[in-house]
Amino acid sequence: MYDTYLWKIKPLSSFMTPWQSDTIYGHLLWGAKLIYGDDEVEKIIKAFKEEKAPFIVSNGFLGGQLPIIKKDLIKRSYTEEFSKIYGENIVETVKKLKEINKIKNVSIDMFNKLRGDYSNKNYIEDLLKSSTKSNELNGKKHSNISAVIHNNINRLTGTTVDNGIFSLKESFVDNNIYIFIKVNKSFEIGKMKKLLKFMEDNGFGKKVSVGKGAFKEVSFEKFNDFKKIQGANSFVVLSNYVPKEGDYSKVISENHLIKRGKIGNIEGEVSFPFKKPFSCFGPGSVFKKGKNEKYGKVLNNIHYNNKIVQIGIPFTLEVKI
Repeated sequence: MYDTYLWKIKPLSSFMTPWQSDTIYGHLLWGAKLIYGDDEVEKIIKAFKEEKAPFIVSNGFLGGQLPIIKKDLIKRSYTEEFSKIYGENIVETVKKLKEINKIKNVSIDMFNKLRGDYSNKNYIEDLLKSSTKSNELNGKKHSNISAVIHNNINRLTGTTVDNGIFSLKESFVDNNIYIFIKVNKSFEIGKMKKLLKFMEDNGFGKKVSVGKGAFKEVSFEKFNDFKKIQGANSFVVLSNYVPKEGDYSKVISENHLIKRGKIGNIEGEVSFPFKKPFSCFGPGSVFKKGKNEKYGKVLNNIHYNNKIVQIGIPFTLEVKI
Protein backbone atom coordinates (compact mmCIF):
# COMPACT_ATOMS: atom_id res chain seq x y z
CA MET A 1 0.00 0.00 0.00
CA TYR A 2 2.96 2.32 0.64
CA ASP A 3 6.30 2.94 -1.04
CA THR A 4 9.11 4.30 1.12
CA TYR A 5 11.16 7.25 -0.13
CA LEU A 6 14.19 9.08 1.21
CA TRP A 7 14.08 12.86 0.88
CA LYS A 8 17.60 14.13 1.31
CA ILE A 9 18.06 17.87 1.74
CA LYS A 10 21.02 20.22 2.24
CA PRO A 11 20.66 23.18 4.65
CA LEU A 12 21.61 26.56 3.18
CA SER A 13 21.16 28.57 6.38
CA SER A 14 20.66 28.08 10.10
CA PHE A 15 17.37 26.70 11.44
CA MET A 16 15.26 27.95 14.33
CA THR A 17 12.70 25.13 14.25
CA PRO A 18 13.52 21.42 14.83
CA TRP A 19 12.81 19.08 11.93
CA GLN A 20 9.91 17.25 13.59
CA SER A 21 7.25 15.31 11.72
CA ASP A 22 4.19 17.23 12.92
CA THR A 23 5.80 20.50 11.79
CA ILE A 24 6.67 18.94 8.41
CA TYR A 25 3.05 17.78 8.08
CA GLY A 26 1.94 21.36 8.73
CA HIS A 27 4.13 22.72 5.94
CA LEU A 28 2.88 20.07 3.51
CA LEU A 29 -0.77 20.82 4.37
CA TRP A 30 -0.18 24.52 3.81
CA GLY A 31 1.35 23.60 0.47
CA ALA A 32 -1.72 21.54 -0.46
CA LYS A 33 -3.97 24.47 0.45
CA LEU A 34 -2.04 27.08 -1.51
CA ILE A 35 -1.31 24.93 -4.57
CA TYR A 36 -4.52 22.89 -4.90
CA GLY A 37 -7.08 24.77 -2.77
CA ASP A 38 -9.21 24.17 0.32
CA ASP A 39 -10.99 21.12 -1.10
CA GLU A 40 -7.72 19.25 -1.59
CA VAL A 41 -6.34 19.95 1.88
CA GLU A 42 -9.67 18.93 3.47
CA LYS A 43 -9.58 15.73 1.43
CA ILE A 44 -6.05 14.98 2.69
CA ILE A 45 -6.98 15.65 6.34
CA LYS A 46 -10.09 13.47 5.96
CA ALA A 47 -7.88 10.63 4.67
CA PHE A 48 -5.59 10.98 7.70
CA LYS A 49 -8.58 10.82 10.05
CA GLU A 50 -9.91 7.71 8.30
CA GLU A 51 -6.54 5.93 8.68
CA LYS A 52 -5.88 6.17 4.95
CA ALA A 53 -2.90 8.53 5.24
CA PRO A 54 -1.78 9.70 1.77
CA PHE A 55 1.77 10.07 3.12
CA ILE A 56 3.58 9.45 6.42
CA VAL A 57 6.72 11.41 7.26
CA SER A 58 9.56 10.90 9.72
CA ASN A 59 11.50 13.52 11.61
CA GLY A 60 14.64 14.85 9.97
CA PHE A 61 17.88 13.01 10.84
CA LEU A 62 21.34 14.47 10.38
CA GLY A 63 23.59 12.46 8.09
CA GLY A 64 21.21 9.51 8.16
CA GLN A 65 22.01 8.76 11.81
CA LEU A 66 18.90 7.22 13.40
CA PRO A 67 17.94 6.98 17.10
CA ILE A 68 19.36 3.98 18.89
CA ILE A 69 16.73 1.31 19.66
CA LYS A 70 16.64 0.44 23.35
CA LYS A 71 14.75 -2.82 23.58
CA ASP A 72 16.34 -4.59 26.55
CA LEU A 73 17.71 -3.54 29.93
CA ILE A 74 21.44 -3.65 30.55
CA LYS A 75 21.70 -5.16 34.02
CA ARG A 76 24.32 -4.06 36.52
CA SER A 77 25.26 -7.72 36.95
CA TYR A 78 26.66 -7.68 33.39
CA THR A 79 29.53 -5.37 34.44
CA GLU A 80 31.93 -8.16 35.40
CA GLU A 81 31.24 -9.97 32.13
CA PHE A 82 31.80 -6.74 30.19
CA SER A 83 35.05 -6.16 32.10
CA LYS A 84 36.46 -9.48 30.82
CA ILE A 85 35.48 -8.59 27.26
CA TYR A 86 36.97 -5.10 27.51
CA GLY A 87 40.16 -6.38 29.19
CA GLU A 88 40.16 -3.67 31.84
CA ASN A 89 39.26 -3.44 35.52
CA ILE A 90 35.75 -2.71 36.75
CA VAL A 91 36.37 1.03 37.19
CA GLU A 92 37.65 1.50 33.63
CA THR A 93 34.85 -0.68 32.27
CA VAL A 94 32.20 1.41 34.04
CA LYS A 95 33.73 4.58 32.54
CA LYS A 96 33.52 3.05 29.07
CA LEU A 97 29.93 1.91 29.66
CA LYS A 98 28.98 5.45 30.67
CA GLU A 99 30.53 6.69 27.44
CA ILE A 100 28.60 4.12 25.42
CA ASN A 101 25.39 5.02 27.24
CA LYS A 102 25.68 8.57 25.87
CA ILE A 103 25.28 7.32 22.30
CA LYS A 104 21.96 8.61 20.99
CA ASN A 105 22.19 7.82 17.27
CA VAL A 106 23.57 5.02 15.11
CA SER A 107 24.06 4.25 11.43
CA ILE A 108 21.20 2.87 9.35
CA ASP A 109 22.96 -0.52 9.19
CA MET A 110 23.26 -0.71 12.98
CA PHE A 111 19.68 0.50 13.37
CA ASN A 112 18.50 -2.37 11.17
CA LYS A 113 20.56 -4.89 13.18
CA LEU A 114 18.96 -3.68 16.41
CA ARG A 115 15.51 -4.11 14.84
CA GLY A 116 16.17 -7.84 14.55
CA ASP A 117 17.76 -10.48 16.80
CA TYR A 118 20.74 -8.30 17.68
CA SER A 119 20.32 -7.08 21.28
CA ASN A 120 21.57 -4.00 23.10
CA LYS A 121 23.85 -6.33 25.08
CA ASN A 122 25.31 -7.64 21.81
CA TYR A 123 25.83 -4.04 20.68
CA ILE A 124 27.76 -3.12 23.85
CA GLU A 125 29.86 -6.30 23.70
CA ASP A 126 30.88 -5.55 20.11
CA LEU A 127 31.85 -1.97 21.00
CA LEU A 128 33.96 -3.23 23.90
CA LYS A 129 35.65 -5.85 21.70
CA SER A 130 36.51 -3.35 18.99
CA SER A 131 40.15 -2.26 18.99
CA THR A 132 39.21 1.09 17.46
CA LYS A 133 36.53 3.54 18.48
CA SER A 134 33.19 3.07 16.77
CA ASN A 135 31.69 5.69 14.49
CA GLU A 136 29.10 6.34 17.19
CA LEU A 137 31.75 6.99 19.87
CA ASN A 138 34.12 8.90 17.63
CA GLY A 139 31.66 10.48 15.23
CA LYS A 140 31.92 14.08 14.11
CA LYS A 141 29.35 16.45 15.54
CA HIS A 142 27.34 17.71 12.56
CA SER A 143 25.24 20.39 14.25
CA ASN A 144 25.68 23.18 16.70
CA ILE A 145 22.97 25.05 18.60
CA SER A 146 23.96 28.61 19.42
CA ALA A 147 22.26 31.51 21.15
CA VAL A 148 22.46 34.41 18.70
CA ILE A 149 22.21 37.89 20.24
CA HIS A 150 19.77 40.43 18.73
CA ASN A 151 18.71 44.00 19.47
CA ASN A 152 15.22 45.47 19.58
CA ILE A 153 14.99 48.34 17.10
CA ASN A 154 12.75 51.40 17.49
CA ARG A 155 11.15 51.61 14.05
CA LEU A 156 10.49 55.35 14.41
CA THR A 157 14.04 56.39 15.26
CA GLY A 158 15.95 53.52 13.67
CA THR A 159 17.98 53.07 16.84
CA THR A 160 18.20 50.38 19.50
CA VAL A 161 16.03 50.62 22.62
CA ASP A 162 17.13 50.43 26.25
CA ASN A 163 17.28 46.87 27.64
CA GLY A 164 16.44 45.62 24.16
CA ILE A 165 19.01 42.85 23.89
CA PHE A 166 17.63 39.31 23.52
CA SER A 167 18.85 35.96 22.23
CA LEU A 168 17.34 33.32 19.93
CA LYS A 169 18.55 29.73 19.53
CA GLU A 170 19.67 28.73 16.05
CA SER A 171 20.92 25.38 14.73
CA PHE A 172 23.86 25.40 12.35
CA VAL A 173 24.14 22.18 10.35
CA ASP A 174 26.98 20.99 8.08
CA ASN A 175 25.49 17.72 6.86
CA ASN A 176 22.50 16.57 4.84
CA ILE A 177 19.19 15.95 6.57
CA TYR A 178 17.40 12.65 5.88
CA ILE A 179 13.59 12.52 5.95
CA PHE A 180 11.84 9.22 5.27
CA ILE A 181 8.40 9.33 3.65
CA LYS A 182 5.89 6.54 3.07
CA VAL A 183 3.72 7.51 0.11
CA ASN A 184 0.39 5.78 -0.40
CA LYS A 185 0.24 4.12 -3.82
CA SER A 186 -3.10 5.89 -4.37
CA PHE A 187 -1.48 9.32 -3.89
CA GLU A 188 0.11 10.77 -7.02
CA ILE A 189 3.88 10.90 -6.65
CA GLY A 190 3.93 14.04 -8.80
CA LYS A 191 1.68 15.73 -6.26
CA MET A 192 3.99 14.65 -3.43
CA LYS A 193 6.96 16.17 -5.26
CA LYS A 194 5.09 19.47 -5.71
CA LEU A 195 4.39 19.66 -1.97
CA LEU A 196 8.07 19.04 -1.20
CA LYS A 197 9.05 21.69 -3.76
CA PHE A 198 6.69 24.10 -1.98
CA MET A 199 8.65 23.52 1.24
CA GLU A 200 11.95 24.02 -0.55
CA ASP A 201 10.77 27.28 -2.15
CA ASN A 202 9.33 28.72 1.07
CA GLY A 203 11.77 27.48 3.73
CA PHE A 204 11.14 25.67 6.98
CA GLY A 205 10.04 26.96 10.36
CA LYS A 206 10.54 30.29 12.05
CA LYS A 207 12.02 33.45 10.53
CA VAL A 208 11.97 32.25 6.91
CA SER A 209 11.27 35.86 5.90
CA VAL A 210 14.82 36.80 7.00
CA GLY A 211 16.48 33.77 5.39
CA LYS A 212 16.31 31.17 8.16
CA GLY A 213 15.28 27.59 7.35
CA ALA A 214 16.54 27.69 3.75
CA PHE A 215 17.50 24.39 2.11
CA LYS A 216 17.74 22.67 -1.26
CA GLU A 217 16.77 19.17 -2.29
CA VAL A 218 19.63 16.75 -2.86
CA SER A 219 17.49 13.77 -3.90
CA PHE A 220 14.07 12.19 -3.57
CA GLU A 221 14.10 8.50 -4.41
CA LYS A 222 12.78 5.14 -3.32
CA PHE A 223 14.44 3.67 -0.25
CA ASN A 224 14.50 -0.09 0.28
CA ASP A 225 17.10 -0.47 3.03
CA PHE A 226 14.57 -0.96 5.84
CA LYS A 227 14.37 -4.75 5.66
CA LYS A 228 11.39 -6.81 6.79
CA ILE A 229 12.01 -8.36 10.23
CA GLN A 230 10.93 -11.97 10.68
CA GLY A 231 9.07 -12.63 13.91
CA ALA A 232 8.60 -8.92 14.69
CA ASN A 233 6.31 -8.30 17.65
CA SER A 234 7.02 -4.62 18.32
CA PHE A 235 7.59 -1.34 16.51
CA VAL A 236 9.81 1.73 16.72
CA VAL A 237 8.73 5.23 15.68
CA LEU A 238 10.84 7.67 13.67
CA SER A 239 8.53 10.62 14.15
CA ASN A 240 6.36 12.33 16.74
CA TYR A 241 3.59 9.93 17.72
CA VAL A 242 0.21 10.55 19.35
CA PRO A 243 -1.17 7.07 20.19
CA LYS A 244 -4.75 5.89 20.21
CA GLU A 245 -6.27 3.07 22.23
CA GLY A 246 -5.15 -0.35 21.00
CA ASP A 247 -1.95 0.82 19.30
CA TYR A 248 0.38 -0.92 21.73
CA SER A 249 0.25 -3.36 24.63
CA LYS A 250 3.43 -2.19 26.38
CA VAL A 251 5.90 0.69 26.26
CA ILE A 252 9.41 -0.80 25.94
CA SER A 253 11.34 2.48 25.91
CA GLU A 254 10.24 6.04 25.36
CA ASN A 255 11.27 9.55 24.46
CA HIS A 256 8.51 11.84 25.67
CA LEU A 257 7.76 15.37 24.46
CA ILE A 258 5.45 18.20 25.51
CA LYS A 259 4.75 20.41 22.53
CA ARG A 260 3.25 23.88 22.26
CA GLY A 261 2.56 24.24 18.58
CA LYS A 262 2.22 27.37 16.52
CA ILE A 263 0.40 27.86 13.24
CA GLY A 264 2.35 28.80 10.12
CA ASN A 265 0.11 31.75 9.32
CA ILE A 266 1.09 32.08 5.69
CA GLU A 267 -2.01 33.93 4.48
CA GLY A 268 -2.64 35.95 7.64
CA GLU A 269 -5.97 34.18 8.16
CA VAL A 270 -5.46 33.30 11.83
CA SER A 271 -5.44 36.02 14.48
CA PHE A 272 -4.22 33.77 17.31
CA PRO A 273 -1.32 31.53 16.18
CA PHE A 274 -0.82 29.36 19.27
CA LYS A 275 -2.15 25.82 19.59
CA LYS A 276 -3.03 24.08 22.82
CA PRO A 277 -0.14 22.10 24.38
CA PHE A 278 -0.11 18.34 23.86
CA SER A 279 2.15 15.39 24.67
CA CYS A 280 3.57 12.81 22.30
CA PHE A 281 6.25 10.17 21.96
CA GLY A 282 9.41 11.04 20.02
CA PRO A 283 11.69 9.13 17.61
CA GLY A 284 13.33 6.03 19.04
CA SER A 285 10.37 5.11 21.26
CA VAL A 286 9.68 1.37 21.13
CA PHE A 287 6.37 -0.40 21.77
CA LYS A 288 5.03 -3.96 21.94
CA LYS A 289 2.32 -4.29 19.30
CA GLY A 290 -1.34 -4.01 20.27
CA LYS A 291 -4.46 -4.99 18.35
CA ASN A 292 -4.26 -2.13 15.83
CA GLU A 293 -2.54 -2.45 12.48
CA LYS A 294 -2.27 1.31 11.93
CA TYR A 295 -0.85 3.64 14.53
CA GLY A 296 -1.38 7.20 15.68
CA LYS A 297 -4.19 9.68 15.27
CA VAL A 298 -5.13 13.20 14.25
CA LEU A 299 -5.63 15.61 17.16
CA ASN A 300 -8.77 17.72 16.90
CA ASN A 301 -9.68 20.71 19.12
CA ILE A 302 -6.04 21.79 19.15
CA HIS A 303 -7.00 25.40 18.32
CA TYR A 304 -10.06 27.62 18.53
CA ASN A 305 -10.36 27.22 14.74
CA ASN A 306 -11.83 23.70 14.42
CA LYS A 307 -10.36 23.26 10.94
CA ILE A 308 -6.84 23.23 12.39
CA VAL A 309 -5.50 19.80 13.39
CA GLN A 310 -2.27 18.19 14.56
CA ILE A 311 -1.08 15.09 12.71
CA GLY A 312 0.27 12.51 15.17
CA ILE A 313 0.57 9.59 12.75
CA PRO A 314 4.10 8.13 12.97
CA PHE A 315 6.56 6.59 10.57
CA THR A 316 6.98 3.11 12.09
CA LEU A 317 9.23 0.11 11.51
CA GLU A 318 8.92 -3.40 12.90
CA VAL A 319 11.17 -4.57 15.73
CA LYS A 320 11.75 -7.98 17.26
CA ILE A 321 11.93 -8.01 21.06
